[in-house]
Amino acid sequence: LPRNPQWTAAGLGLLAVLFAGVLFVLWPWIEWRFQAEFNALAIGRDEGLTEFTLAGSLDLGETPRPRGLLIGLFAARHGAPGQPRSVWLGVGNSGQLSLMVWNEQRRLCGRAEIPEFLEKHRGERVDLVLVGHEGLRLFANGELLAYLEPVGTERASWPGRIAGDYLVVGGYTGRPGGREGITRVLFWDQAVPPAGVAARWGRGGGEVEAPAPVIDFNYTALGLRPLLWMKEGTLFGRDQVWASALETMRHFGVSMVWGAGPGTYPSLYAISPARLKGLTELHVHNDYLEFLLTFGAPGATALGLALCLVLARPALRGGVRMPPGFVVLMWAAAGGILLVAFLDWPLFSPAVRTLFLVLAGVMSCTSLRKKQRQRRTGASGEEIDEEEEELARLEEAGEV
Repeated sequence: LPRNPQWTAAGLGLLAVLFAGVLFVLWPWIEWRFQAEFNALAIGRDEGLTEFTLAGSLDLGETPRPRGLLIGLFAARHGAPGQPRSVWLGVGNSGQLSLMVWNEQRRLCGRAEIPEFLEKHRGERVDLVLVGHEGLRLFANGELLAYLEPVGTERASWPGRIAGDYLVVGGYTGRPGGREGITRVLFWDQAVPPAGVAARWGRGGGEVEAPAPVIDFNYTALGLRPLLWMKEGTLFGRDQVWASALETMRHFGVSMVWGAGPGTYPSLYAISPARLKGLTELHVHNDYLEFLLTFGAPGATALGLALCLVLARPALRGGVRMPPGFVVLMWAAAGGILLVAFLDWPLFSPAVRTLFLVLAGVMSCTSLRKKQRQRRTGASGEEIDEEEEELARLEEAGEV
């Protein structure tokens, strides 16, 4: 930046305007990228489902030509090896709305296509409801579209239980209006009539009451703060994850004064009855709390003091003198990691931890460079240090 204060202010203002413009242009992609983290919502029914109700609100105005999966039930997260699907509702290669069912051996045991569905409802919002009870029924705005009888095919029998580990919404390529046009999803582990689903959505007359759903996720209501606060790919907030961690420590009788021991939390949480189903990363998602739970109060205090000393070291004398800008950038990099540590576990990630240790190592042996001494050019053309010249004058006068 230029030394002139006015030009400096103008430069900072220009950078702020450019940053705001880039953020405005990229915001739709950023919002979709956050939404993409929630394409597989954990149900936690490892034993399978004998009956269920799965509903999705499809906005064909925002996404007139969806493709691939719309909503479905999977035995593993979308993208896992083999992609073990159990119920799949989407737009197939033929361009028609398709409904498919797989059994425990991952064999297709039922299929139905609804021709001209997209053309008929173009520009509309359609409430799709799948009811699994003595077969599988597909409703659109309360109208029965397809019914798969529980008889299977010649090559594959109908499953006794439907795999219900994850509710998967949309594929990998998202579009505006939610996940491939799906703006909201509901799930029950029991059969609910379409009128009850409509009442839950606030579109019915209230004649049929539906129980509270296991999952009620609205993609269009996801602002930046909820997206950052919620744990990626789950319906849990950070506060629920932290409460689960504290409950785990209480279950195993671990005192926060002495802690469970460094590195022991993942092993304890893996077998804890308080573990949240669908949470794959076995960390507290708050490094400071995890350090307190594992190192205890004495260890966490020692780590905190060491961190303060490292961050304050560049302000002290005796180290390798570095320009202020270099030190400020190191502080900013370390501060960014420490800020993220409130909501995630960067210090338990090998790559980020290594970067932080490198920054800490450099800061531990550096000092801010002092302001350069003023120099002037003498009569013979050589540079004269004014401070050294004043010291020589005082020595000649006998004052030093």
